[in-house]
Parts: sequence; structure tokens; C-alpha cells
Amino acid sequence: MRQPVRMIPLIGLSFIGLFLWGQSKVEGRHIMTAATDPIAYKAWIVENSIDVISPVSSGGAAVERGRASTASIGPAVTRLVRLNANGAIDSRFTVGTGFNGSVYSVAPAKGGSAYMYVGGRFTDYNGRGVTRLMRLNADGAIDADFNAGIGFSNTVYSVASAEDGSGDVYVGGLFSSYNGTKAVRLVRLNADGTVDTDFNVGTGFDGTVYTVAPAIDGSGDVYVGGQFSTYNGTAVTRLVRLNADGTIDADFTLGAGFDNTVWSVAPATGDSGDVYVGGAFTRYNGTAANYLVRLKANGAIDLSFNVGMGMDHPVRSVAPAMDGSGDVYVGGWFTSYNGTLVNDLVRLNADGTIDLSFTVGTGCNGPVLSVAPATDGSGDVYVGGIFARYNGVTLNDLARINGDGTVDTGLADETGFENIVGNVVSTIGGREDGSVGSQRTVYNGTEGSD
Repeated sequence: MRQPVRMIPLIGLSFIGLFLWGQSKVEGRHIMTAATDPIAYKAWIVENSIDVISPVSSGGAAVERGRASTASIGPAVTRLVRLNANGAIDSRFTVGTGFNGSVYSVAPAKGGSAYMYVGGRFTDYNGRGVTRLMRLNADGAIDADFNAGIGFSNTVYSVASAEDGSGDVYVGGLFSSYNGTKAVRLVRLNADGTVDTDFNVGTGFDGTVYTVAPAIDGSGDVYVGGQFSTYNGTAVTRLVRLNADGTIDADFTLGAGFDNTVWSVAPATGDSGDVYVGGAFTRYNGTAANYLVRLKANGAIDLSFNVGMGMDHPVRSVAPAMDGSGDVYVGGWFTSYNGTLVNDLVRLNADGTIDLSFTVGTGCNGPVLSVAPATDGSGDVYVGGIFARYNGVTLNDLARINGDGTVDTGLADETGFENIVGNVVSTIGGREDGSVGSQRTVYNGTEGSD
């Protein structure tokens, strides 16, 4: 088993771990039975736990969770927490009384800062009014230089820092306005919290945006996925690529698009311009595509990534490995991939075959909602969701898995989280830390309540 070096300075800080956030776990874990009913489970996820894990250049990880439990088994961490590499809570990141509503997305700022954007359904953080979006300093205090004013009119589901060095941030969700200005489901904000008027979404989207992923090809473009059928009056079925000015990138042609919700979008590593898409769909532009597909830069299916029969149930999270292999991690509430048993988690080679060196055994006993590859070159991956065990090992909703599929015991803790871990973000710094958010969250004896 490889033992990765985890001393990686995080933008001016020296910490190792990951950020975890979201809602709390359904009491008694009865929600786990919904893995057999993807339609019902999808509806529950939309209402209570929108979860995505995406790799970030800074090297951290974040997790999200579900509905409140009455259990009280550990120290309070109300909807957001940062963990050290050994799984202990990082006391240097203090959220106080935390959030009064669910946290759905956490995104480290780019450009060498230690800031962290946080989005969700909350209206209060540590006793201060903050409407669904905020930026935190490295110590957990609100960054006053980012002024969101009266914030968003409805839930924020996805926050993603721009990749162009501007310091801007994309925000997607269910809202129709930001700080009193019309902003329908998507907006790009400057580093000070004002709207970037150079990114014009016009009338925006007619449905909810669940995932925003800036392209990594230097174009300044951004992928947007969700449950929508039009953007600014033009038909775009559940996925679109936008230019840096907010217009549709006409070179990325999707035709009829996807037949159901897109939950996760992740640009492939390297210079191919390809993008992985996961969700609840079974067709793309009229072609069978069971819950996972890799698209070329022009929107055509990349046939060199052959998923065969694909998954038997929806994919919730897709994240390219950060070890230079070209592989990709996929998590969700599936039990098989192309006819092979893989419970909720699999690592695929660049050609779509299963990476047999990553052995999950019996896998997870409940849905995986977020996967975040470690950014230390180890090939390890953080996994969060609604599970109590991974390959027979008790973990309770969060695990770091080694590159060979075994559990990294440096993070493993049987107590774990009381509730769903829905989103994990891996950050590079002197260390890797983590944060968790929920309606009521208990981690290893730490409780956070409404």
C-alpha cells in the first residue's frame, strides 16, 4: 500500500485534510433502501441533499449530507467542518454556531488565496445574516471583502471558482435574482461579490442548475448541467457549454441532449478537451448512454471511452484521477457497470474498462454521492455518501481509499459521521483538510444541530 506524502501547503496555510458539507443523514438510514428505486431516490436528493465532489487544483476535499437525525454521538459541527489528515477536526477552522440551513457546495478560491466559497439554503452563519452564499477566511471567519448584499432569492446548488485567474466565481442553482438583480439560475461574480456583467446569461435557464464546471483548456468557457431545457431562449437539454461572455459555445453541439438530469460534469485531464458527464439519463442525442458518457470537445460521444451497457442505476459523481493515469472515478447508487458487480464506486481506465488494480470488493452498502481524488499524486480518493461500510469495513459515510482500493486507515474511523456526506473537496496545501455541512451533523462525537 502506498503511503502518500500529505504535507501540501494550502494557499498560504499548512494543513492536510478535506472539506465536508451538506445536510444530515436520515434517521435510521432508511434512505439507503432508495438505492433500489433511482426515481424516488433522485427526488429525495433534489429536495434534501444535492451532492457533488470535484477535484480542485488546491488539493482539498468537501462533503455534503441529508435530513436531520436525533442522534447525538459526538462533537458539534453544524453543516461544515474541516478535517485533518488523521480524521480529527481541524480546530483552526472555526464555524461557531455554523449554518441555519443546508450547505450544498464548497469551492476553494483560486489564485493563491486561502478563501473558501460556501453555497446552499442557509440564511445565517454563526449568528450573521448571509443569504445562500458567502466566502470564508482560512480561520472560518466571514470574508468582509466579498459582499453578497442580500444574496440569492433561492437555493444555491453549485459554486465553482473560475479557472482564468480572474478570482471570479460561478454560482448555479434555483434562484432568479442575486442582490436584487435578475440572475436566473446562473451568475458569475467578481472577487468582491459584484456581478460580472461581461458574463451575460440573458433570460438564463428554465430549470435548475445542479453542476457548474469551468473548462480547463484555457478558453474561459464553462459547462453547466442540470434539469433544464432552454438557456436564454435556446434549446439546450440538460447540458450546455458557455463562452466567457455567457453566449452558447456553438462548437459544442449536443443535438437532442440528455433525456434526464445531469448531476455531474468533469472536464477530462490532459489536452483532449473532452468532458465526462454523469446523471440519471439513459440516452444522449438519441443514442443509448446509461448514466455515464464521455463527450468530445465538439459534443460528439467519445467512442474510445466505451461504457458498454453502462451502469444499472444513476451516477451522482464523476471525477478524473489526479495521478496522471487518465483514469476516472465514478460514484452513485448503481450495483453494476457493464455487467460487472461494482457497488456504488468504480475506477475506470481511459478506454472505459474497469481498472482492475482498484479493487472495491463488496463496495459500499449505500449510495456514493461524492468522489474527490486526492491531489497529492497518490491515486487515493475520498468517498462520501450514505453508507455504513465499504468492503466490510465500518466507515460511516466518509472514507479515503488507497489507489489499490483498500481503505486508508490513516483517515478511517468507525464512528465517522452521523449523517450523509454528500460532497468532498480535496485541497492541496501543507496538508489536506476537510469540511462537512448538514442540518444536523455528528462526526466522531461532534454534533451540530439546528
